[in-house]
Amino acid sequence: MLQELAGDERKLAIFIKVQEIISYQLEVEKSEIHIDDELFYLKSKETLSSYSSSSFYSSYGSCSNGLLVSNWGGDELDTVELIMTLEEEFDLELSEEKCQEFTTVKKLVDYLAENLGK
Repeated sequence: MLQELAGDERKLAIFIKVQEIISYQLEVEKSEIHIDDELFYLKSKETLSSYSSSSFYSSYGSCSNGLLVSNWGGDELDTVELIMTLEEEFDLELSEEKCQEFTTVKKLVDYLAENLGK
């Protein structure tokens, strides 16, 4: 039981940090960012090909091909910047496959809680 509480506190601390990062990057109120909100969605492959020619985008693989959901007003550049900030803040690299799994803020927070410090 004590371990569960410690795990919940850790996830809450991570969520608060992720919420701060998203809020800062997209200039939205923290109160608009919830744990179950969608984080990224992928565009069609045809549209992605235009971004893959740019070395800036292609260096981040599929992570950069995700877009922030429109209710936060994000675009491709915001997505790349968000991922770079998350990697820097949490001192980790987010693989192409992992980025595709982060469909909600909760999935990102769960991943960070499980993998930080490994």
